Amino acid sequence: MQPIRSRQSADVVALPKCTSSSFGELAARRRSARKFSANALSIELLSNLLQETLGVTGRLGKSEEGVPGYPLFPYPSAGALGALDVYLIVRHVAALAPGIYRFLPDTCCLERVSELNTSVAAKALLDDSTVDRSATTLVFVAVLRRLTHKYGIRSYRLAHLEAGHAAQNVVLHCTATGLSSFTSCAFHDRDMSALLCVDGLTEIPCYVVHFGNAA
Repeated sequence: MQPIRSRQSADVVALPKCTSSSFGELAARRRSARKFSANALSIELLSNLLQETLGVTGRLGKSEEGVPGYPLFPYPSAGALGALDVYLIVRHVAALAPGIYRFLPDTCCLERVSELNTSVAAKALLDDSTVDRSATTLVFVAVLRRLTHKYGIRSYRLAHLEAGHAAQNVVLHCTATGLSSFTSCAFHDRDMSALLCVDGLTEIPCYVVHFGNAA
């Protein structure tokens, strides 16, 4: 790793020593981990992870007709427009059949998209045997039409930034609950789109998190 570049002529200001905090301790423990147990993940733990890291936390105002406004999430979202859909490739979760699901954050439910074809899923994820041992792969899909009316061509950048914000929530939650997790962009775009039944043009898989019980 290259050292951080230092500007020779710049003044340097020493910062106060960092005081310990629960968040600091959690962040310091976060590591990408690729070793997963064969034990199934509990559906309760999966539910908590989804609701606490990706669920709706409030609403932004109301319309004149009293219709609730834009949903608010526990991660930054450009214009509060909620550019992401969240899909799950479920392999080993207790009381949940293997399959492709979409998380519905308003109701905290999982919508079943299709059965799990393990060979098709493996191909989409570049036949990585490590991934196959994870209990679940979470896929962030950027829904560009939610952004383009306001942000135009910059929408593509903003959607990917939002996926990064949301993924950090997920991996920190995994750290807090003792799960192994790692993030990746190692997937085949066209095959992943087909697996999730999205078009790959206006709905774009952009980031994944693999997680499960630690080995």
